[in-house]
Amino acid sequence: FKFDETTQQTLIDGTAADADYEKFGALSAYAHAFSHTTIAQTVLRAGGAINVLPSHAWLEMDIRPFPGQTQEDLDVFLREALGDLADEVEIEHLIAEPATHSPTDGPLWDAIVNTTKEFFPEAAVVPVHATGGSDLRFARRLEGPNGGRAYGFAMHARERDMASANSQLHSHDEHLYLEDLELTVRAYDSLVHKFVGLS
Repeated sequence: FKFDETTQQTLIDGTAADADYEKFGALSAYAHAFSHTTIAQTVLRAGGAINVLPSHAWLEMDIRPFPGQTQEDLDVFLREALGDLADEVEIEHLIAEPATHSPTDGPLWDAIVNTTKEFFPEAAVVPVHATGGSDLRFARRLEGPNGGRAYGFAMHARERDMASANSQLHSHDEHLYLEDLELTVRAYDSLVHKFVGLS
């Protein structure tokens, strides 16, 4: 985005007010979500009868840690947020997954870059963190000389930017453009041939 130095440093330091993310335009929601750990209270259960006060309640939260944060870091954060109630609450880890990433080098990454350039020669390939969970974390656990590497990769028509592509996912109107599907299938075919040395 080529921000001025002060704005850039403020965003990197994490001291920007929420409104400052508007500098990212259509990507402001994405920039906000991927710049820190996110916590969503998604399930709340308590009681069983309308005329009885419940003795217990269960709150389930979807917590997406930032790369480098441990489960212990998150537990400390939650206990601090609970304040005086911390001793009354038991934290149970239903699914505890650290944030993962793959390095941007090696044969698979090179094949992705070369495939992208084949379809869009002027495009710059920029790695980004996803703001949601992905099954790619399982592939990254695989053993090997470089460890498991996995990347999310798809092609979209030129007029669809990252913000519009993101808005298609898990929205109330989730959909996929047939043009993008065709581009992605063609790109996967080319990518596999490049990666296994058939082209």
